[in-house]
Amino acid sequence: MPQVVREGHIPFEVSSHKTAPLMVSSASQMLRIMQTLSAEAQEAGVADMSLDEINAEIDAARKGT
Repeated sequence: MPQVVREGHIPFEVSSHKTAPLMVSSASQMLRIMQTLSAEAQEAGVADMSLDEINAEIDAARKGT
């Protein structure tokens, strides 16, 4: 049984060193956080990854390749 099903949640936390810990008190703060994460994804060259590419990266990480 997949860990996400067994535990009822995604088994990892998504965060950014610039925004963690994530404490959101307003919609405008959340927008700024999302814009920061988007900019970081652009800088890392991963902003345009498809779901298939993301899943392939996850599979590779699980296999240690």
